[in-house]
Amino acid sequence: MLTGYFDTVHMENIIPLNHHELGHNDTGELYPAANALIYQDFPTFYSYNNTDKIWNRRKRPHKSNAVGRMFTTLSTARELFYLRILLTKRAGCASFSSLRTVNKQYRIYFI
Repeated sequence: MLTGYFDTVHMENIIPLNHHELGHNDTGELYPAANALIYQDFPTFYSYNNTDKIWNRRKRPHKSNAVGRMFTTLSTARELFYLRILLTKRAGCASFSSLRTVNKQYRIYFI
C-alpha cells in the first residue's frame, strides 16, 4: 500500500488532476490532490484496489468516512518507528528518497 501511495503521488505530479477529477465540497472548495495529503489521510480521498495494488481516486470523497490506520511501532524498532513518524508528518512524498529529503538538499539517514 505504501509503494502504491508513492506511485499515485508520482503519477499525479506528472499528470495533475483537473478540477472535475479533484472534486469539491458544498462551498466550492477543491479537495486536495495526492501531493497535499499525508499517508494516513490518503484513504479519505482514495480507495485501495487490492487486486491491482493501486490507489484509485474516490468518486465522492466527501461521502467517505474512511480512516487511514497505521500500525503502531515501538521506538526500539528504530527504522519502522521513524518511517511511521515521517509518514505522519510529510505530505506528497513520491519515494523513500523523497520522504527522507529535507529542503531539497539534506537527507535523513537512519543509524
